[in-house]
Amino acid sequence: INDNIFEPEVEKSPSFSKRKFALIGIAACVFTVFFINYSLLLDKSVIKQNNNAFVNEIVTKRGSKSSIKLPDGTIVRLNTDSRLTYLNFAAGKTREVTLVGEAYFDVAHDSSRPFIIHTGKINIKVLGTSFNVRNYPQDKESETSLIRGKIEVSLKSRPEDIIILKPTEKLIIAKEQDELSAATKVKSSNDNKVVLTSITYLRQDSLVAETSWLNDKLVFVNQPLEKIAIELERKYAINITFKDEKVKKYRYTGVFENVSLEKV
Repeated sequence: INDNIFEPEVEKSPSFSKRKFALIGIAACVFTVFFINYSLLLDKSVIKQNNNAFVNEIVTKRGSKSSIKLPDGTIVRLNTDSRLTYLNFAAGKTREVTLVGEAYFDVAHDSSRPFIIHTGKINIKVLGTSFNVRNYPQDKESETSLIRGKIEVSLKSRPEDIIILKPTEKLIIAKEQDELSAATKVKSSNDNKVVLTSITYLRQDSLVAETSWLNDKLVFVNQPLEKIAIELERKYAINITFKDEKVKKYRYTGVFENVSLEKV
């Protein structure tokens, strides 16, 4: 653009232009100072919240999964809509992580440093083994399924009670004060909040229902449609609503592999 177009305006009000640029400069400085102070406040709150330790966090959205190798060599397969957090435990006496959601752990053996998983109401202690942990906030129960090795599970409300799981065993714990679901009670003992049972095998191909998600399979064994709907929401990143409450109680069994939501 020809510079001459703007010359008459500048010559008429040079003081106005100077004041205008000065005000813009002052405003920019004030905004910068405010932004820096605000950022520092945010950083301080994060540092304080994490007790001056750097926290690693891996998050998967609905419809996605992730595989992580931790600093000690432990492999973690994180299911959809899940979160795993851990400190840099390379030099600590223990290896501790916190899980919200579902994950499969293949823990690297280290007899001198136990691997501890915090999952809501329970803590899981292992030295080296593989197992599946399910602890979604929306679910009424949390599950721990042992595939190989041995693990110790303790309830935060009853830390003196240690439950030892052996291969193919599954521990189901009610999250709330109310009793376990009716489906769980069928396998249950006398305890209304804690059940030690077995993992679920499908006869046709020896598929383990609890870890079928590792192979991108959806497996339902006599599950109410209400619970199935939650699984479909996570798998396909959708929302499902029921117009008829009775339908929630209908039970289904089925295996689905690499199929669309419409086919399910």
